[in-house]
Amino acid sequence: RPPPRPVPVLWLGIDDGHGPRLVASAHANAVRSLTDRGNERGLSFQLPTGSTSESAAALAAAWLGQTQLVVSPSAAYGSTVQLVGKLARTASGWNASWVLLDDGVELNRWSEVNPDARAALANAADVSADALAKNYSRAVVGEPAAGVPIEIAGLHAGADYGRVRGNVKG
Repeated sequence: RPPPRPVPVLWLGIDDGHGPRLVASAHANAVRSLTDRGNERGLSFQLPTGSTSESAAALAAAWLGQTQLVVSPSAAYGSTVQLVGKLARTASGWNASWVLLDDGVELNRWSEVNPDARAALANAADVSADALAKNYSRAVVGEPAAGVPIEIAGLHAGADYGRVRGNVKG
């Protein structure tokens, strides 16, 4: 049985023109597009409570690139995986920068400019899910898979059989 999937802590700083601030658990609706897309991909995200020390660490991680500052506080949430993000309004839309860490090791770093903040957030969930799947997947090495008998129903004419036969080996 595989180990449970990691639950990343989302350390996201947003600046919508009023200065950067941490998106904490009390503001979960602000990142609903990210959490919904994560759930669609089998990935849950947790938000920090937003204490003063967490806010300082998260904003330094996001705005100054000091991503290691959120590794230790994430332990309080039972996670070794962090998604550190910065989302800032610009003249051309929203500038999003992300770093995905696992146990302090950078798995992925990316950025985008998107006219829609919700789309930028949802994209972050997709990229995170892909990176974690790549990191945690393991190739199975061994004997080739044995043949598996199949039964096909609903064949009513020879042409039906021909179409199936063209797509099934053996």
